[in-house]
Amino acid sequence: MNKMFALVSVLLAANTTGPPRTEPPTTGPRTGVYKIRTPFTVNTISLNQVCNVNMTGASVTHSPQSWCKPTVGSPACIVTESNEWQRSVLTKKKFSIILFGDSGSTDNSKCPGAASVYEAVNEEKNKDLIVHLGDHSYADGNFNHWHTYVANANAYSDDGKVPIAPVVGNHEYDYENIVNVRMLNDPTMLYSDIDDISNYVPSFAKSDASKGECGVPFNSFFTFANRYNDKYEQGPFWYDLQLGDFAKIYVLSSEHDIHKKSIQGQWLRKAMKNDKDNKAIKWRVLCIHRPLINLFVDSKTKQDDKVAVYHFKSILDVLDDIDLMFTGHQHLYARVKNKFIHQITIGTGGRQLEDISKNYDLSHDVKSIKVAYGYGVLSVDKDNMCFQFKSVNNTIMDAFCK
Repeated sequence: MNKMFALVSVLLAANTTGPPRTEPPTTGPRTGVYKIRTPFTVNTISLNQVCNVNMTGASVTHSPQSWCKPTVGSPACIVTESNEWQRSVLTKKKFSIILFGDSGSTDNSKCPGAASVYEAVNEEKNKDLIVHLGDHSYADGNFNHWHTYVANANAYSDDGKVPIAPVVGNHEYDYENIVNVRMLNDPTMLYSDIDDISNYVPSFAKSDASKGECGVPFNSFFTFANRYNDKYEQGPFWYDLQLGDFAKIYVLSSEHDIHKKSIQGQWLRKAMKNDKDNKAIKWRVLCIHRPLINLFVDSKTKQDDKVAVYHFKSILDVLDDIDLMFTGHQHLYARVKNKFIHQITIGTGGRQLEDISKNYDLSHDVKSIKVAYGYGVLSVDKDNMCFQFKSVNNTIMDAFCK
């Protein structure tokens, strides 16, 4: 067993009732203290056994919105202390960034490739930042999986030494009955004085992909501060970070509106306008969970994903200024390049991979497509930006430079 996952197993066993275990248990209470570093803070996370017992378990069925409502599954039982304030500008002359999404916890049977991807990421020696492209734990309301994922994230980030820039996915946020109901625990609306729910939750996101999590665990484990006292910034759901004085990363939520008048859309355009005036910034990268150029086609309707079409039209006005876009959501590796966008999908972090012989349209200017577990490595300095997609056995399956 790899050192990292031996360590995770030992930590989980040490913090779990009963005899020592060699693998993370799939049920039962789990406690422990772990660190997850974001680009802005170090979050010390205390996993509470009482929280686990009261909120989930293998035998507990969650009703939709159980995390969103303040009366059931209160987020107060998740204890996160944030300290060691860091600047949002990461100061180096060259950066190596790891990117992947759609991974899952290592005790989740839906995610057979997670352990091998985490192991491979941990063995990458030169990494300054890890961008997770969404759908982190696939807990779907089961707090056991979030417990294990926190330990996994602590391990694949070198015991919390490497910062993780999280992207929210549909399995972290989407919840039902959202069009006319403002859920009191939805963390993207807790601190805003803007009451128009359409600014936050587009009508197309009528699903319970998070099984009622409503973004609460995601927001609790990846705690951000509002760096600018700006009601339009909503980290960890949408935010930006600067690499040296030559590159910028914009992280967006595909589960919220991005049109010009939405909260997220106004924030993005304001941030990009400010950065455009900075002549030193050469590279601009956008990270979002759902692909804007979608390869999946519904087998019944033969129509493209309406979320992809909606978002693509919503931010068409800013795409000229984006050098690369990274996404997840579809469980494969695909690189698409057309006159609007150079999009790289890396949904290969652990969830069961796609069967591209079914329901996939590969006519969208596809430059490379691979169905294999792996991750991306983006190398950036003031003159060059290069990318590789690596499989878990360290085979380079696609590569290019800009």
